[in-house]
Amino acid sequence: MPQQNLAYYYVTGPVHIYVRIPNVGAGPYLAPSSLKGTIYFLGHTKDSPEPDFVPQKIPVISSLSGPLVPDDHVQVGGMYHVGMELARFNMQVLKKLKQFARQGRSMTAGTESFLDRGRLVLANGDSFELWLRNAFYGTPNSAAYPDLDIGYYFPACTVAELLPRDLSQKTKLAHIQVEPHSVRQGVTGGYISYSQDPIYFNNLPDPG
Repeated sequence: MPQQNLAYYYVTGPVHIYVRIPNVGAGPYLAPSSLKGTIYFLGHTKDSPEPDFVPQKIPVISSLSGPLVPDDHVQVGGMYHVGMELARFNMQVLKKLKQFARQGRSMTAGTESFLDRGRLVLANGDSFELWLRNAFYGTPNSAAYPDLDIGYYFPACTVAELLPRDLSQKTKLAHIQVEPHSVRQGVTGGYISYSQDPIYFNNLPDPG
């Protein structure tokens, strides 16, 4: 009988980072059903990136608890953030991600069209996909920790912050803060912010 609730030393190996910028008007989509756009290898981080999750709640004020102490809270989802300190990266891909709102599609760096401002990010396909893929997943190295997940796939992301760090002869780093968004799955399907299903990682290119 397998032992449960064991603590492991988890070694993921390098975390390969990929992005895909959809065509204009593609909207948020999940990887297996999409043939549009090119998946780019973004690079590797100095330290393994992990998504931070902050639950979002609204306080409910009632005379039962008084005007300041909430009587209850309403659950309204949560916000994810992924911070990446890139030690190896593709500068051209970073520039594409920086060109909001159209993510580098037909727009020159540092410019916007009159149609860009006021656009709905998800509905108009202005987000991008992000993969964080653990290199040791599925290899003999992973046998010591069988419940290691493959990584994270985020179907709809936007850049919250992007800036160079110490781009000099000493060291070269680039910091990017990504905000994944919840994608609505029809009327009754709920929302998806990320997935760890291996099916979403099948067609990733060799990181080189």
